[in-house]
Amino acid sequence: MIRATSQVFAAAGAISARVSELFKEHSQQNIIVHTDQLFSRLMICQMVFCSRSCAMAFRLGHGGAWTGQIHPHVWLAIFLGG
Repeated sequence: MIRATSQVFAAAGAISARVSELFKEHSQQNIIVHTDQLFSRLMICQMVFCSRSCAMAFRLGHGGAWTGQIHPHVWLAIFLGG
């Protein structure tokens, strides 16, 4: 009887350790996924902000006069450089 009880406690300890390990892996994976999503949003916002800033700066032209066109280098940077 004592042997059966000790086996039950040993099995419960092993199950508890496995549950703890699975929870830790899930938590780490959740953190990794959240961080990846955060940085992908940051990269998209950064690209949009930089493209708009560049387009506004290049519309001024070399003499400081406002031109209505976006410079071809800006278009190339947006579509080829992403």
